[in-house]
Amino acid sequence: MTADTKRSDKKTEIIRLIIFCALSALPFIAVPFLREHYGEPICTGEAGASAGVSLFLMLGMLSPSVANILTRLITKEGFKDCRLGLNLNRKNVKYYIAAVVVKLAEATAAAFLMCALFMRDVQLSDLFNKEFFSVGLPTLLAMASFGLTGIVMFFGEEFGWRGYMMPKLLKLMPKPAALILGGVIWGLWHAPITAQGHNFGLDYPLFPWLGILLMCVMCTFDNCLLTLLAERTKSVFPAAICHGVNNQCGMGVMASVLFSEAALMSLEMPEHALVVMSLIMLIPIFITGTVSAILLCRRKSSNDTGSDT
Repeated sequence: MTADTKRSDKKTEIIRLIIFCALSALPFIAVPFLREHYGEPICTGEAGASAGVSLFLMLGMLSPSVANILTRLITKEGFKDCRLGLNLNRKNVKYYIAAVVVKLAEATAAAFLMCALFMRDVQLSDLFNKEFFSVGLPTLLAMASFGLTGIVMFFGEEFGWRGYMMPKLLKLMPKPAALILGGVIWGLWHAPITAQGHNFGLDYPLFPWLGILLMCVMCTFDNCLLTLLAERTKSVFPAAICHGVNNQCGMGVMASVLFSEAALMSLEMPEHALVVMSLIMLIPIFITGTVSAILLCRRKSSNDTGSDT
């Protein structure tokens, strides 16, 4: 392959990425108009027609998948290497397990950090939920199951980000740069709804820029784990499962499952609690993201030569 051909191929991939990112962002352009219609921020649970807003946000999660399909059609790229196969074999099953276990471990670690920082005057004997096995564990399993059964929504993002964007970025630049850029793009995609109170609320210093920055940082470290799962299995489904468990079984759910009602009532939440909780959650996400990046960059996946379905 000549240098001119390589430059041409690189330019083509960049154009495809730009088209993909633009199409992914289109639905959230409507966010300011929705706020004008409802007269309230649409992501705080206070908008007049919350069911309609929820439906809009759910459909918005599908936009990366739609962008993936439309980009392939517009650029006549075709649908090779879509990563739609489960590829569930003995080598890959550990990544499916990790998709669930790692996110539950992150949420558990964050819940204990929250306990250590903000619980006051609670005896160790009163700390844990005595009905964990009869009530707490079934609740956790139900939430995790919802994350799995709701895979259509989370697949909507993963088929776009890890099924299209990240393979392109990994071809165009070194892996560390691709992981960072991909995470920032994913974080900025959330910016319109972050500015409407998504994840961090509305009342915090440097609103909404601090929230947008935090979202980019969190997405960058999460991108490392999700990209590792997708690259090693050559499938978007482990990443979609991981994404679902993350969204349904976060720190708050784990705290309510693990700790007693008395312990939770003793929490002395700080000012700007949503931002502080996000910073706590960022600690385990940083650890798993860093480990994932090291594993991804250390060597090529044993599946790199495998075929995609």
